[in-house]
Amino acid sequence: MHKLTLIVVALFISVSLFSQKSVYTFTVVKENPITSVKNQASTSTCWSFSGVSFLESELLRKGKGTFDLSEMYIVRRNYEDKAEKYVRTHGHLNFAPGGSFADVIETLDEYGIVPDDAYTGLIDRAERHDHGEMDKVLSSYMKGIIGNN
Repeated sequence: MHKLTLIVVALFISVSLFSQKSVYTFTVVKENPITSVKNQASTSTCWSFSGVSFLESELLRKGKGTFDLSEMYIVRRNYEDKAEKYVRTHGHLNFAPGGSFADVIETLDEYGIVPDDAYTGLIDRAERHDHGEMDKVLSSYMKGIIGNN
């Protein structure tokens, strides 16, 4: 036990003796403006949040102004499309909360987009998104539709 204590003490002393202070400072070459960070909370919709954030950043970069676009509008429209495709394929298509950047672009192209204050996706004065219950209900509902065909 005494040897182990000596080894640990020697290790800490050697680490502190050879540690170096960082003298490097970063120089900003070009600073791009950014939008505020949004909280997807418990939704499994990172694909929509990241895709919409990219679009907002591109609008800023191109000098079009600052926008706060609705991630949940994209999610809602995407769920509607997934539900229709799920029924048309008699359940042989994935009906789940996930998605991709391509879904953001396709939904934007088909339906457009609205500002976040026009469609937040929050209900009953909620302060954060939580799709746990909604995902379960939608999944059961869609399976029920397919089962009744």
